[in-house]
Amino acid sequence: GGVPNAHRPIGTSAHKFGGIFDGQGHRIKRMVITSDIVMENRAFDGVGFFGSVRGGITDADWGTENTDVVIENLIIDSSCSITYDNHWVAGILGHINSMQDGGSVTIRNCGNEATINAVENANAGIVGVVEDTPLSLNIIGCWNTGDITATGKNIAGIFGGNSNSKATVIIKNCWNEGKIVGTGIKENAAITAWIGSNSGNDVSGC
Repeated sequence: GGVPNAHRPIGTSAHKFGGIFDGQGHRIKRMVITSDIVMENRAFDGVGFFGSVRGGITDADWGTENTDVVIENLIIDSSCSITYDNHWVAGILGHINSMQDGGSVTIRNCGNEATINAVENANAGIVGVVEDTPLSLNIIGCWNTGDITATGKNIAGIFGGNSNSKATVIIKNCWNEGKIVGTGIKENAAITAWIGSNSGNDVSGC
């Protein structure tokens, strides 16, 4: 195994990642994240290879304009594991949130093989949660073979939860072979647990 918490999730709720990341097909190996990891804000930070990202927004403080987020061509290897005593956990990306409307987050050609054990709601192999943000989330050609276990609801192989149904979520050509175990009363699924009620939402080719 790897050194516990040698990797800290990229982006926090206060300092979110915004931009393009191309993993070029590389595997992340021996990433071990545990509940002992030091986080800026445990209640609102996501956990995964990426912790928290923001949608495409103009942000004078960060010097960015309409920066849509793309994360692609990345595999979290089966030698990795995440055991965390809170919510919003995923192999690729735990948490999406933006202070402004619009923009998009695209996760493309990414896979998770890591075992994930979490607490509470909205945990998954690829993306954990979109928190109260009216943006476009596109998950394309992604897969999960890791077992996902959590003590809440909205547990899934690909996408966990769309908080308050604000985001438009498109999931295409994704698949799951991992075991999904959630002890909550509803919305635990192989592909997406709670995609929300927006008319533009779509799951196809999965």
